[in-house]
Amino acid sequence: MYVMLTDESNNEPSTNIKFFVFGGLFFPVEYLKKIHDNISYIRKRESIPPNVELKFSNPKKKINPKIHKRIKNELLDYCVDNKFKFLAYIIHHGIASKCSNPQFKDQVNKRKIEYAANQILCHYNIFLETVARDSGICVFDKLPCINPKQYFQKKFCKGLSYGNSDNTLIVPLNRILLYSSSYINSSHALSLIDIAVGGFRHCVNNLSDNQAAQEIFPKIKKLIYNANKTSKYNLENHGIIIRPRYFDPIFKQDYINVLRNLSQLLKQEKEYGVKTRGCLHTAYLQ
Repeated sequence: MYVMLTDESNNEPSTNIKFFVFGGLFFPVEYLKKIHDNISYIRKRESIPPNVELKFSNPKKKINPKIHKRIKNELLDYCVDNKFKFLAYIIHHGIASKCSNPQFKDQVNKRKIEYAANQILCHYNIFLETVARDSGICVFDKLPCINPKQYFQKKFCKGLSYGNSDNTLIVPLNRILLYSSSYINSSHALSLIDIAVGGFRHCVNNLSDNQAAQEIFPKIKKLIYNANKTSKYNLENHGIIIRPRYFDPIFKQDYINVLRNLSQLLKQEKEYGVKTRGCLHTAYLQ
């Protein structure tokens, strides 16, 4: 039995934040107790009060910055050493968050979160069915703008709807047996997914801070689930889900910049191709 923890980052666009990031970290469920004991030990060792959140960011410097950096590296190393797997999803805010009428902003954000969560769930279910040959549960770290009860029931009872109303393909998520939500500091395990997603989004949206990315990404790279180890050139085969597949050319340079950076960090010999023809979304997973 596996458990996947999910989290989102950079939910709102800004001058420097051009991409929305969603991620999932999954591992055998028996590691939950080991994770709890390990992080409990670290927090006690570093005298971190129970009410202080252990995340990728360190607001108000509640944890000494040098200690905080060391803990993040230690926890990422723990994930790597135990062969945990990570999936990451990115989409340009100019596509996912575009809203001409503020009245519909919540609806736009709801669609953005749902689409990202659906993509991660789809890949997780494929892993469970074709690689692990096992079942799993999924724990979301909050889902902004989404009614969790309705969303979880829809995924469990129906699965994914691929296409449109005239031609819909239903894809059951038959390997995921339980959906739930949790929050940082309600489980030590939630610190791991926050740090993993936070590290990845730093590499995506902080292109000017290449030194930090070079320090963080080697660890993230070892976690990213490679669905096809024979493929060297496709970032998506390295567990990085890039959407949409086709988009307006006005977003081309932003995609080129981030994909070139990720390709270089992955030390690939060939950069990931960028498609700019067609519509913004050729299909939508509901």
